[in-house]
Amino acid sequence: MKGIGNRRPSASMVVALVALVVAASGTAVAATSLVKGNSLIRKNSLWGNRLIKHSVTPNRLKNNSLTGRQINLSKLGTVPNAKSALSALTATNVSGSTRFVKTIAAGGGTPSTGNTVTLGTAGPLEIYGVCFVNTLSETEARLYLSSTVAGYYVLTGGTAYQFTAGANLWLGLSDSSAPGTTDFPDPYKGTVAAITATADHYITSLVSLAVNLTSANGCTFAGFTAGV
Repeated sequence: MKGIGNRRPSASMVVALVALVVAASGTAVAATSLVKGNSLIRKNSLWGNRLIKHSVTPNRLKNNSLTGRQINLSKLGTVPNAKSALSALTATNVSGSTRFVKTIAAGGGTPSTGNTVTLGTAGPLEIYGVCFVNTLSETEARLYLSSTVAGYYVLTGGTAYQFTAGANLWLGLSDSSAPGTTDFPDPYKGTVAAITATADHYITSLVSLAVNLTSANGCTFAGFTAGV
């Protein structure tokens, strides 16, 4: 009987041995190919969706390794924190925010009989202007605050004052000049803020007063008010 060592391997055995060697060295071959992959692939030639679909799954990618150039940003959803911020902004109830330049004619002979113009509101709070002819026959513009509830207000300088429900307050700011003589004083004197006693409504304003800007006997109010 001839020994096994003297037998030649069959063709099928040779094929099997070759396949085994290739399989065992596959990892090394693949690793070598990957290292040289950049030199084998033309720039901007791979579609990311096909790469993920056919060969590489997301958990094989290194975190933070892709940049904006490779990502279609329009396909991304809203960043969680930004989404919360947008919701909060939408939910904020802001009213009475306005910029204005308003001119009215002088009327009456006292502030209570003069013409009025609303400059801004926030709930029960209202900032308004009054234009009238004073006892010196001058055109006079004044700034007022009215409120149907109690609260507090502060003028330029930082002194706080309390007011009661139904208040109709002259805020100490006025400008006056003889008919036909234009006057436009320091605008920062018109800074005022008010808040209700329950702190559920607030209004602030910066109002410039002028008289006889566009007519011989009228008041102009310019600036902004904002409130919640």
